Amino acid sequence: MQGGRGWANVRRVPPRRLPRPRPSRLVVGGLFAIVLACDAAEDRAASDPTPSTAPATVGETSAAGAEAGPAKPVTAPTDERRFVGSAACARCHPAEAERFRGSHHDRAMEVASPASVLGRFDGSGVEGSDESWRFVREADGFVAVLERAGRDAERMPIAYTFGVAPLQQLLVERERGRFQALPIAWDARPEDEGGQRWFDLQGDETIGGDDPLHWEGLAYNWNSQCAACHSTRLDKGYDPARDVFASTWAEIDVGCEACHGPGSVHAARRARVGADAPVEADELVVAFEPWTPDTWQRSEGAPVASRRRPRRHDAQLDVCAPCHARRAQLVDVVSIGSPFLDAHRPAFLEPDLYFADGQIRDEVYVWGSFVQSRMFGAGVRCHDCHDPHSLRLRREGNALCTGCHDPGRYDDAAHHGHAAASSGAACVACHMPDRVYMEVDARRDHAFPVPRPERQAALGSPIACDRCHGDRDVRWAEDAIAGWRGPDRVPVTHWSDGLLDGTQPRRDPERWLGIALDDAVPPFVRASAWARHAAASDPVAIAAGLEAIEARVREGSPIERLALVDVVRRLEPSLRVSLLRQLVG
Repeated sequence: MQGGRGWANVRRVPPRRLPRPRPSRLVVGGLFAIVLACDAAEDRAASDPTPSTAPATVGETSAAGAEAGPAKPVTAPTDERRFVGSAACARCHPAEAERFRGSHHDRAMEVASPASVLGRFDGSGVEGSDESWRFVREADGFVAVLERAGRDAERMPIAYTFGVAPLQQLLVERERGRFQALPIAWDARPEDEGGQRWFDLQGDETIGGDDPLHWEGLAYNWNSQCAACHSTRLDKGYDPARDVFASTWAEIDVGCEACHGPGSVHAARRARVGADAPVEADELVVAFEPWTPDTWQRSEGAPVASRRRPRRHDAQLDVCAPCHARRAQLVDVVSIGSPFLDAHRPAFLEPDLYFADGQIRDEVYVWGSFVQSRMFGAGVRCHDCHDPHSLRLRREGNALCTGCHDPGRYDDAAHHGHAAASSGAACVACHMPDRVYMEVDARRDHAFPVPRPERQAALGSPIACDRCHGDRDVRWAEDAIAGWRGPDRVPVTHWSDGLLDGTQPRRDPERWLGIALDDAVPPFVRASAWARHAAASDPVAIAAGLEAIEARVREGSPIERLALVDVVRRLEPSLRVSLLRQLVG
């Protein structure tokens, strides 16, 4: 769903800082137990989509009671800290509150009202062969009308809006505390871009009632699939014995405390000592380093800027990743700001999620792309490009990139080969190609790939040039780039070169092993390579590399050691136990 788990375009998707670089004992210990379980247990887990696809949500406040009627959010304590709500924060932080107001986080979820509903409730809708949807306004609110052959029309009051741009979804309350997103959404784009209309999120595909992707099934269930990332400190409150939800939250949208943690201690001290007094170290659960325009500076003659001062801490991705990564949640309660890998297993570079060179294929929510990138490796973080309160870009167009990259070198035809100010001269056209999800939602690739037409074609990956020059072949694209770069062009290398033999894709199982063992490769890619190696190789071949596996178990990065669970599980039981004990020891 929008900004959450992205099920509307997913078909059968399968479904861890540090004294030493290792995932927490909690996470690996849990995986240890799973690996030691018998294959029958694994088969049972595979037949139940909930553990691997539904993000377990957390929190301890308000109620959307299973049988208690409309939700009435209230705050409740979390140990000694309580959630106080964004309105309390705004009293001392008016500038941040003003930027936040109306942002995608602010409008991630709202009670359905004339102020929040974007769609036309005038009887219009979507006509289908098996069912039709109409949207009407009644005295007591907004109503979706479902008409199916041979049945009475079903009228469903809209409880909440869900997101704001480029589309808005709608939630209705069903039995046993479930809130379901409708399969029809409002296209919020301007009319001249094809928007201002109702449309079917599944396109022309017919989804049967027994399909998990049917709107009344798991895929569209707000409580388990969407709510954790569209609300603050949410607990899905599922009772499996009764098959009932009693979902609760601290704040209905993504408020201040979704990123900074419960604010009662901070608010109480501010009330005692005033807003201008220094902030104590433990006052906020999560504090971020401030961004200033001179955070990154480019020395004279340097092609790219570097950080002006060392980073004191690096909390951003631990806060952003749970909602901006394709991941499974491994624990019931996640503390805001805790290390991402302590509670989640991110999806690796799996073939149904990413192309072979790491470009986005399915909806993967940015994190898995960004941590592959040279930008991430150089120390760039989310707030260097995005204002964290308004979510707007720091600068518009190529100016966003030339804030760090020398415009004379990069924003020039000698680099991009296109006329100045043309669409082809935009940095994002080549280095952040977008892909459309949910029929209308274009999202950009944050791995910042470099166009390499011949090699990308060999791997079956997208070629940015094709977006404007689809009538040309790969040879033309290679020659065009060589033409404007000149004879001194330095070939661009990439970790995916290890998947090629010359210009032909390798098919041998060992192709991923070389990438896994290359310390120059980003940790996320090495982790993914281990997982792909485990999937492509037989146990004998995996055991042949036992010495390398043992070394990486001891010294690999946290995410790499997490992925090694997939490798170790392919070994015979005594080796599994020995290696997994090293991960939790």
